[in-house]
Amino acid sequence: MKSVVLPLFMILLIGCGTACAQTTDSETFRIRVPGEVSINATNHFAALAHDETDNNQTFPWQLWEIVSRGSKGAIVTFETDHAFTNTSNSSSKRDVQLVLEIDTIKTKPKPKWKLIQGTDQTDYNGGDEVAVVSADSKKAGPAYFRLQVNFIEESFASLQAGDYELTVTGTISPK
Repeated sequence: MKSVVLPLFMILLIGCGTACAQTTDSETFRIRVPGEVSINATNHFAALAHDETDNNQTFPWQLWEIVSRGSKGAIVTFETDHAFTNTSNSSSKRDVQLVLEIDTIKTKPKPKWKLIQGTDQTDYNGGDEVAVVSADSKKAGPAYFRLQVNFIEESFASLQAGDYELTVTGTISPK
């Protein structure tokens, strides 16, 4: 019987080889704690197809999350980099209007924020290609803002075909 067990034991040792070697792997976990202030655009790209009329083109409301942990509050601004500009021909432009609202349904408890300037519009023909809207708080607290972007149409017939773009940058600063 010993001769039967011994060869079986030897087969197991030979068959194990490198397949029985120990392996390891790792996974990193990170949590970010915001600083005194933070801002987050919950959607980083919004697209719209023109309805081919002379009407202004209105993008759906975009939600922004704001946090102010400073006891003196903060100020938040949303600013365009320029008017809507055709990506193939930079001389073809349309004005933009920004509309800012505090989302009082998502902002709980009662908002500690107030609008400073709720609407603004560019005037690219007059040399003003920047629209800025803003709000501030006097105390710490989170808020949700809704930002609406409107493509101001002059005449669809005179609009050059193609994609028109701009970027809105949100900035928050502690007081």
